[in-house]
Amino acid sequence: ILDTSGSMAMYDRIGMLQRAAKAVLDATTFADFVGIVEYSSTATTPYGLSTLARAMPDFKDELSGFIDGFRALGGTGTIEGLKRAFTLVDDSKEKNYEAGCHTTYVLVTDGEWSTGNPTSTITDRQSTHDDEHFFFVGLGSGLGHSGEAALRDLSCKTGAIYTQVDDGDESGLKRAMISFYKYYALFKSLNKVEGYSWSEPYESIPSIWGPMTTVVAPVYDKSREPWHMMGVAGVDATVCD
Repeated sequence: ILDTSGSMAMYDRIGMLQRAAKAVLDATTFADFVGIVEYSSTATTPYGLSTLARAMPDFKDELSGFIDGFRALGGTGTIEGLKRAFTLVDDSKEKNYEAGCHTTYVLVTDGEWSTGNPTSTITDRQSTHDDEHFFFVGLGSGLGHSGEAALRDLSCKTGAIYTQVDDGDESGLKRAMISFYKYYALFKSLNKVEGYSWSEPYESIPSIWGPMTTVVAPVYDKSREPWHMMGVAGVDATVCD
């Protein structure tokens, strides 16, 4: 849920947002269903899409093109952005366009909302959807003390995880936007969740084995409470295997 209001033109915030959003998009796999809501005075989705879609290469290319078209204009309609995102998720679930796992919202903004406080918009949603997680990122000095305080207060009242990122800290913005991966890794450690994940098929280098895939699993130090994730073990295999 990405703020493209007029103030995002300052300090190349819109450029930072575009590059960071693409980096997050690159980190998704075919196991994920993804979508983007761009908001300023109004909220829009890529090419008018009404659902999420599986993060396959072609679709990620389309989303990347949509991100390239961001322009910093208008006000900061945070409620409109949130409502559009909720509709996107609900319509997707009705059509079974979902991974059957956690629903994650990442909201990035550089300013306090201009049309009403979004707290009740989120808490009303949470009263009927108990497995949705919110990550808020405040970008740049444009927030000011009151804006940052408002976002922190919103995070406290909704149980969201808040990160403040300074102007020019592009790597920090990327880390903040993708921090939900660390959150879910910690969740698995605390709840002693084991399992494995498969990568998308890819071509071997040199290309003599044909399509390849990689399976990975977390490795824990189980002598500690809670379990401590030590790393990840992976094995490559040909798709035909």
